[in-house]
Amino acid sequence: MVTGLILAGGKSERYGSDKALLGGVEKIANAMRDCGFSRVIVLCGKPERMSLFNEECWPDLESCKGVLDVLKWAIEEIDDEIQLAPCDALYLDAETIAEIRGVPVDDQGIRQPLLARLPRKFRPAGRSVNEMMSSIDSQIISKPDKVRNVNFPSDLE
Repeated sequence: MVTGLILAGGKSERYGSDKALLGGVEKIANAMRDCGFSRVIVLCGKPERMSLFNEECWPDLESCKGVLDVLKWAIEEIDDEIQLAPCDALYLDAETIAEIRGVPVDDQGIRQPLLARLPRKFRPAGRSVNEMMSSIDSQIISKPDKVRNVNFPSDLE
């Protein structure tokens, strides 16, 4: 069984607004369901953001001070294989999700740790997301442009 975790915690400093409102959450959740995932959870940030999404939502614990803490907490709570996806992975589709078995490498040769497939019983450790995912192998996928993130408005096609 695979659980999908979509990161949609709030405003992006680089993008300048809330990327979770660009439509990626619904698109990614549907693609995960098309892959047969047993569950899709949106890590939504503050509790008042829960109403923004038509998915199971988990607001951040007060003790979580950033994405690293949120990931560590959520991963520890799930007893399945986990597919991560940031809400700004707007080009991600079911075919690409089904192919991911590690940390995919995008079309610019950059590892995308927030799109990692984590094995069941993965135990997160480290002081950064990159460090936490360092034990997960990089993966070259057939369509690396599909794992590109939208960090700036100019990244939208």
